[in-house]
Amino acid sequence: MEDPEAVNLIYLQAVSDVVTNRYPSNQKDLTVLAALQLQATFGNYRPDTHTRTWLGDRLLEFIPKYVVIQQGKVSVALKSEWIVKVLAKWQKIQNFEEVEAKINYLDYVQEWVFYGSTLFQVEQRQFKEYPSPLFLGINCEGVMLQHPVILPIFLQNDVPHSQVI
Repeated sequence: MEDPEAVNLIYLQAVSDVVTNRYPSNQKDLTVLAALQLQATFGNYRPDTHTRTWLGDRLLEFIPKYVVIQQGKVSVALKSEWIVKVLAKWQKIQNFEEVEAKINYLDYVQEWVFYGSTLFQVEQRQFKEYPSPLFLGINCEGVMLQHPVILPIFLQNDVPHSQVI
C-alpha cells in the first residue's frame, strides 16, 4: 500500500461497498467508517464548520440509507442520532493524514468475513438441514455458505459475523 493512487482507488470501492450496503456491517462499524471517511475527505473536525446541520445535509454519503429508514422513510430522530454518533467519533480521530485515514478504513473493512466476496444465490439440494436457496460467497480466503435470512437479520440486529453457515 505504498502507492497513494492505488490506495485511493481501493478506498473509493470500499466506500461505495459500505454506503450501498453491499456487505453486512453492524452499526458500530459504520460509525467508525463514517468518521474515517470524513477525516479522509475533510481533514480534522472543526466545530465552527462541521455542524450537525452541515453533516445532516450529506449524511447518506457516509452511511447506508437503511440505518436511518423507519417505516419506509428517513426518520428525523434516527438521522439525528447518527449525526451525533458520527461527529463524536470524528472528533476522536483527529490528525490522521488523508492516506492514513483511507488505509485505516481499508484495514477495518478487510476484517469483515464477507468483504471482497462475490455472492451468488444458489439452490442447494445436497444438505437437508440447509435451506434452499442460500448464498454462496467466494473470496480469496475460500468459499462460504450463508443462510438467506441471516443477511437481513444481521443488518437490523448486529448479529455477529460468526453466524455464517
